[in-house]
Parts: sequence; structure tokens; C-alpha cells
Amino acid sequence: MNQESKINDFVIRFANVNGTGSASANALFTKAVFRMGVPVTPKNIFPSNIQGLPTWYEVRVSEKGHLGRREGVDLMVAVNPQSMKKDYADVRAGGYFLYDSSKPLHPSYDRTDITHIGIPLMEMCNAEFSDARQRQLFKNIVYIGALVSLFKIEFSVIEELIGRVSFAQMVWLMVRGELPTPRQGDLLDAALMAAVDHGPQAPSIAIARMAATCGVGLNNAMASAVNVLGDVHGGAGEQAVEFYQAIGARVEEGATVEMSARAALAEFFAAGNKFVPGFGHRFHPIDPRAGRLLELVDGAARDGVVSGRYAAIARALEAAIEASKGRRITMNIDGATAVIYAELGFPPPLARGLFCLSRSVGILAHAWEQTQQGGRNKGPIPREFIWTYDGPPKRPVPDASARARKAQR
Repeated sequence: MNQESKINDFVIRFANVNGTGSASANALFTKAVFRMGVPVTPKNIFPSNIQGLPTWYEVRVSEKGHLGRREGVDLMVAVNPQSMKKDYADVRAGGYFLYDSSKPLHPSYDRTDITHIGIPLMEMCNAEFSDARQRQLFKNIVYIGALVSLFKIEFSVIEELIGRVSFAQMVWLMVRGELPTPRQGDLLDAALMAAVDHGPQAPSIAIARMAATCGVGLNNAMASAVNVLGDVHGGAGEQAVEFYQAIGARVEEGATVEMSARAALAEFFAAGNKFVPGFGHRFHPIDPRAGRLLELVDGAARDGVVSGRYAAIARALEAAIEASKGRRITMNIDGATAVIYAELGFPPPLARGLFCLSRSVGILAHAWEQTQQGGRNKGPIPREFIWTYDGPPKRPVPDASARARKAQR
């Protein structure tokens, strides 16, 4: 059997069970490789978000910086018996198959073109821990430790990842490939914190609470909520960044910020649009979050952390809206966070992704609170306002023979 030898150019796939804490461990491996200076592209594969079903985490390591997935797996870490047969088949000839050898591998797993690496993961964890949850969680850490040894990753690289950077800085690192400066990280942190929650009247929050009363786990309640963060609820930040950039493009062509904002707004309304993304709020005549975020941007601009360009564009757009509508419609949280994301150089789609990440904290809190209250089958309408039927009057269902004769005619 010819073993394939590769340096900084391979695909590793982790085959896990959803809800076992594997994602955190797998991400730790990804970050460790990245911190060694090798470009990596991780991909979470969720056929289902239901706890207990299969999930995969694939990492492409490419010193040339290739980002796309490619066919075949060079190293499979197979710790899910449900998917092991498929996982085994997906390993390329010359590749490696790492598995939990606490139980003997079935005789049918007899390929001679790959290398089998058996590690008694569960046996090791059972010997060290008595709690079932701890056994499962540390099983993930054990195989990461094995990979650290196999790939000759220095443990200091792993240690540097823990307790050295904030959550917001790690978000930046994962989506941008570099750590931000402390002030950039502070701005991102402020934007993420400001959009965490807006009470149970928000559709995504209401959905999370309803889902929690149906007996699903927290991850399912959260997934239900995140899945409705679309163009109308959750997408305004992305749309606002696009709008700011469109105004910025006009400025680059020589127009003033004020002229560019008025022209872009007129074009927006002429296209049949009614609501300007990032402006106006159904509960707040003035969104208190927006003003504070702009103060932080202004301070960062004075210190040279950001340019302040998009803050000026957003304010010019706010003035243009007032002139067009004849009344003041102020910037909301989406418009203000969009200013920060644009100032920090995030592309528009990431503005939506970052909002989803931020709002997930509020979604988790509401789902957890609802779970603790113990209600069942919470609906969107209070019982005292239950619906009444106002459709066609009651009528008999004709028998099958009558329907058949009518159909023939």
C-alpha cells in the first residue's frame, strides 16, 4: 500500500454526531493550523440540525490558498458509527482512516489502499471520567490531541489560541484571516453587542420561544429562529452596507456626499422601494442604540482607526430621507451597525452573517427562559384572541361515485 505524502495540501474530514460538542474541538484544530501560517478553509456540513444525527466538519489545508472544496478526503476522523460505512468509502487511495478502536473494526473495513489508525478514544475517556457528558466531550479533545501529534503541531500553538483574544477578535480572525487591532476589535464587539436582543416581539425571538414550547432542544429552537433572519427581518444591515457603498461610488466619481445621497435615494424610490434599509423603527422614534454606536465610530475616526467615511454617508442619507419625506426618519440599529461593518471593511453579506451571530445570543436567552417556564405549545396568538372562521359555509362532501361522474362530464 502506497501512503500519500503531502505537505500543507490536504483535506481532513471529521465525522461526528450532532450535539456532542465536536464543532468546538474541530475548530480548535483549524485555528491551530492557521496560526502556524498555513491557509485553511473550514466547512460545517449539517444534513440536519437534529441532535444525534450525523454532522461533518471538513477542513481544506492549502498553502496556495485554495478555498473551494475538492473531491476526496485524505484523512477521515470517523467517530460516528452511523456514517462510518460512507466515511470509510470517501477516503482517497493512499489516505488515512482514524477511528475509535475501543471496539474492534468490522471485518468488512478491509481496504488495503489506505492506512488505518485506531485509537481507543472511548476506552481512554471511560477510564478518566465518570460523567457521561464529560466522556463524550473529552473524546473530541483526545482525537484532537492525536492529530496534534500526527501533524507535529506544537502544543504552544494550541495554548496561544485560548485566553489571548476576545470573542469578537476571534470572529474577525476566522472571517478575515488576520487579527484586528484592539480598537478595531472594540468596534466590532460594540456592533455585535448592540444587536443581541430586542425583546420577544421580534419575529425570530417569538419563533424561538414557540419552538421551545414544542419540546425541541435549544439548538433546534435557535435554528428555527435563525432561519427566518431574511431580507425583511435580519437583512437590513446587509442592504444598508450596499446602499452606503453605492453612495460611496458616486462620491468617488466626483459628486459631494450630500448630492450622492440625494441621487441614490431618488433612484431607490423611483425603483418602487418604500423602506430605506437601516432607517426608521416601529417602536423607537429615535433608536438609542444608533447614537451611541455612531459616537464610537466618530471617536475611532478621530484616532485614525477608521476613516469616518461611511458615518458621513449615513448621516447624509438620513438628511436626504428627511428632505424627501418631509419628516425625520432616524437611523436604527441596522443602519448604525452597517456603518461600523462598512468602516471596518466587511463585505455586505457578512453584515447579515454578523447580525445572525449577534442575535443568536438573544435567541438563546429567550429560548432558555421559555424552556425554564415549562409551557407547552405556545402559539403566536393569545387564547383570548383566537381566530374565527369566515370562509365558505359548511357543505357536505359528495360521495366518491358522484365525484367520479362529475369528473367524467
